[in-house]
Amino acid sequence: MHEHEILLMDSDPQVLRVVSRALKDGGYQITRKSSGVEKVQKLVAEIEKIIVGQKALICRIVVALLADGHVLLEGVPGLAKTLLVSALGAAIGGVFRRIQMVPDMLPSDLIGTYLYV
Repeated sequence: MHEHEILLMDSDPQVLRVVSRALKDGGYQITRKSSGVEKVQKLVAEIEKIIVGQKALICRIVVALLADGHVLLEGVPGLAKTLLVSALGAAIGGVFRRIQMVPDMLPSDLIGTYLYV
Protein backbone atom coordinates (compact mmCIF):
# COMPACT_ATOMS: atom_id res chain seq x y z
CA MET A 1 0.00 0.00 0.00
CA HIS A 2 1.39 3.40 -1.01
CA GLU A 3 1.31 6.33 1.41
CA HIS A 4 0.99 9.09 -1.17
CA GLU A 5 -2.24 10.94 -1.75
CA ILE A 6 -3.11 11.74 -5.35
CA LEU A 7 -5.87 14.18 -6.20
CA LEU A 8 -7.64 13.51 -9.50
CA MET A 9 -9.71 16.31 -10.97
CA ASP A 10 -11.24 15.88 -14.39
CA SER A 11 -14.74 16.40 -15.70
CA ASP A 12 -14.53 13.44 -18.09
CA PRO A 13 -15.78 10.29 -16.30
CA GLN A 14 -13.95 8.04 -18.77
CA VAL A 15 -10.59 9.65 -17.95
CA LEU A 16 -11.26 9.26 -14.24
CA ARG A 17 -12.21 5.61 -14.73
CA VAL A 18 -9.05 4.76 -16.69
CA VAL A 19 -6.70 6.58 -14.30
CA SER A 20 -8.43 5.12 -11.24
CA ARG A 21 -8.13 1.60 -12.66
CA ALA A 22 -4.42 2.12 -13.38
CA LEU A 23 -3.80 3.40 -9.86
CA LYS A 24 -5.68 0.48 -8.30
CA ASP A 25 -3.62 -1.93 -10.39
CA GLY A 26 -0.51 -0.18 -9.04
CA GLY A 27 -1.58 -0.83 -5.46
CA TYR A 28 -3.05 2.57 -4.65
CA GLN A 29 -6.23 2.86 -2.63
CA ILE A 30 -8.85 5.05 -4.32
CA THR A 31 -11.08 7.28 -2.21
CA ARG A 32 -13.72 9.35 -3.94
CA LYS A 33 -14.40 12.83 -2.58
CA SER A 34 -17.19 14.96 -3.91
CA SER A 35 -16.28 18.36 -5.26
CA GLY A 36 -18.04 21.63 -4.63
CA VAL A 37 -19.47 21.46 -8.14
CA GLU A 38 -21.08 18.10 -7.40
CA LYS A 39 -22.58 19.45 -4.19
CA VAL A 40 -24.09 22.44 -6.01
CA GLN A 41 -25.46 20.14 -8.72
CA LYS A 42 -26.98 17.94 -6.03
CA LEU A 43 -28.55 21.00 -4.37
CA VAL A 44 -30.05 22.17 -7.68
CA ALA A 45 -31.34 18.65 -8.40
CA GLU A 46 -32.95 18.49 -4.96
CA ILE A 47 -34.80 21.78 -5.53
CA GLU A 48 -35.80 20.69 -9.06
CA LYS A 49 -37.70 17.77 -7.51
CA ILE A 50 -40.15 20.37 -6.18
CA ILE A 51 -39.84 23.30 -8.62
CA VAL A 52 -40.16 21.94 -12.17
CA GLY A 53 -39.02 23.77 -15.30
CA GLN A 54 -37.30 26.72 -13.62
CA LYS A 55 -33.64 25.68 -13.69
CA ALA A 56 -32.36 29.18 -14.58
CA LEU A 57 -34.21 30.69 -11.60
CA ILE A 58 -33.00 27.94 -9.27
CA CYS A 59 -29.40 28.45 -10.41
CA ARG A 60 -29.65 32.20 -9.80
CA ILE A 61 -30.98 31.63 -6.29
CA VAL A 62 -28.15 29.18 -5.56
CA VAL A 63 -25.56 31.64 -6.91
CA ALA A 64 -26.94 34.31 -4.57
CA LEU A 65 -26.69 31.85 -1.69
CA LEU A 66 -23.09 30.97 -2.53
CA ALA A 67 -22.18 34.66 -2.92
CA ASP A 68 -23.71 35.43 0.49
CA GLY A 69 -26.09 37.79 -1.28
CA HIS A 70 -29.73 38.72 -1.09
CA VAL A 71 -32.63 38.08 -3.44
CA LEU A 72 -35.94 39.89 -3.70
CA LEU A 73 -38.56 37.71 -5.38
CA GLU A 74 -41.40 39.68 -6.92
CA GLY A 75 -44.34 38.45 -8.92
CA VAL A 76 -48.06 37.88 -9.02
CA PRO A 77 -49.56 35.36 -6.59
CA GLY A 78 -49.28 31.70 -7.51
CA LEU A 79 -45.80 31.62 -9.11
CA ALA A 80 -44.33 29.39 -6.36
CA LYS A 81 -42.00 32.04 -4.94
CA THR A 82 -42.58 30.87 -1.38
CA LEU A 83 -42.34 27.21 -2.42
CA LEU A 84 -38.98 27.86 -4.12
CA VAL A 85 -37.45 29.47 -1.04
CA SER A 86 -38.97 26.84 1.22
CA ALA A 87 -37.47 24.09 -0.97
CA LEU A 88 -34.07 25.81 -0.87
CA GLY A 89 -34.22 26.03 2.90
CA ALA A 90 -35.14 22.36 3.20
CA ALA A 91 -32.40 21.31 0.75
CA ILE A 92 -29.66 23.04 2.76
CA GLY A 93 -31.08 22.03 6.13
CA GLY A 94 -31.98 25.61 6.98
CA VAL A 95 -34.99 27.25 8.55
CA PHE A 96 -37.54 29.00 6.37
CA ARG A 97 -39.33 32.14 7.49
CA ARG A 98 -41.46 34.26 5.20
CA ILE A 99 -41.65 38.06 5.25
CA GLN A 100 -44.79 39.56 3.76
CA MET A 101 -43.92 42.81 2.03
CA VAL A 102 -46.28 45.77 1.64
CA PRO A 103 -45.90 48.70 -0.77
CA ASP A 104 -44.73 51.19 1.87
CA MET A 105 -42.14 48.87 3.49
CA LEU A 106 -38.48 49.86 3.26
CA PRO A 107 -35.38 47.69 3.61
CA SER A 108 -34.60 49.44 6.89
CA ASP A 109 -37.90 48.08 8.25
CA LEU A 110 -36.39 44.59 7.99
CA ILE A 111 -32.73 45.05 8.81
CA GLY A 112 -32.81 48.22 10.89
CA THR A 113 -30.70 51.29 10.43
CA TYR A 114 -27.57 52.82 11.90
CA LEU A 115 -27.84 55.81 14.19
CA TYR A 116 -24.73 57.94 14.31
CA VAL A 117 -24.67 59.74 17.64
